[in-house]
Amino acid sequence: MIEWMGPFLVSFWVAAHVVPASQAATVINGGWAYVALRILYPLLALNGGLTQKGARPFIFFSTMPAYAILTYNAINVFKYAFLS
Repeated sequence: MIEWMGPFLVSFWVAAHVVPASQAATVINGGWAYVALRILYPLLALNGGLTQKGARPFIFFSTMPAYAILTYNAINVFKYAFLS
């Protein structure tokens, strides 16, 4: 969980500064969704999401949407900071 804190915080705060006000709610809601998914991760991990053999598909209900949010923020930062 900690290893993705840096990319999340950087993409979230930079997106908050470069995304226009009309899209700000999307960034904020994405941030809350990311935090909720990070809270869900240890719960899923303790309930069979991680085993000694590695990750089971169950844990991906938390990780894949979180990665999608990070990607979405990165795309918005690039789009509004460099293409607008």
